[in-house]
Amino acid sequence: MEYRKNDTRGHGLSCPRLIAGFIGVGKTSYCNIHSERAIDFGVLPFKYPAHISEIREAVSGGDRQCSRNVEALKGNLDWEMGLAWHETYYDALLQTYREYPGEIIVIPTDGAILRWLDRDGIPFTLLYPCVEARLEYRKRLQKRGNSTFLLEVFTDEDSWADWMEQLRRPYTHAERIELKEGQYLSDVVNALSVSSASAEAGKTIENPWDYILDRYFPE
Repeated sequence: MEYRKNDTRGHGLSCPRLIAGFIGVGKTSYCNIHSERAIDFGVLPFKYPAHISEIREAVSGGDRQCSRNVEALKGNLDWEMGLAWHETYYDALLQTYREYPGEIIVIPTDGAILRWLDRDGIPFTLLYPCVEARLEYRKRLQKRGNSTFLLEVFTDEDSWADWMEQLRRPYTHAERIELKEGQYLSDVVNALSVSSASAEAGKTIENPWDYILDRYFPE
């Protein structure tokens, strides 16, 4: 699908309602701004199912504090990943995507998930930074409280180069948006311009964390 080197048209972009955004592009902020129509469908509980109680506690402190608490949990080297978490997450993602046609669903740029979406013919928007923005993204991750480990994984020179190459690999069903330095997801994609997502498209999700935890990790 079409590649878009982002320009001042920004808010006029129309793109698939499944948005895969690189770390630090502002996925959570975008979903907070458009909370009536967008859900931040993160991987954290699927990746670490043995730590659901800690995750529940982290998300109970209100929007801003909740976001910072969750960021602090990401990349926790003391936590063991769940077996086949990619498959569990992908199944839940597809279920939500199909049951809630009125929702914009925002996800991370995990390579396996993107390949499976492409394989299954599901259109998605792939959003990532320009190559020159490495140090800016390092500062973004530091500011929001991510661990030193995540900083290394995503923004060390070699790691960044690998990510920039991976994100530019060809996908048949992806529409790409490259962010300029200083830009965020909310600067270039307006909820009103996302195709197939509208207030008339059916039921929506009121609280994303309650939805994910109660539906897929019931107590």
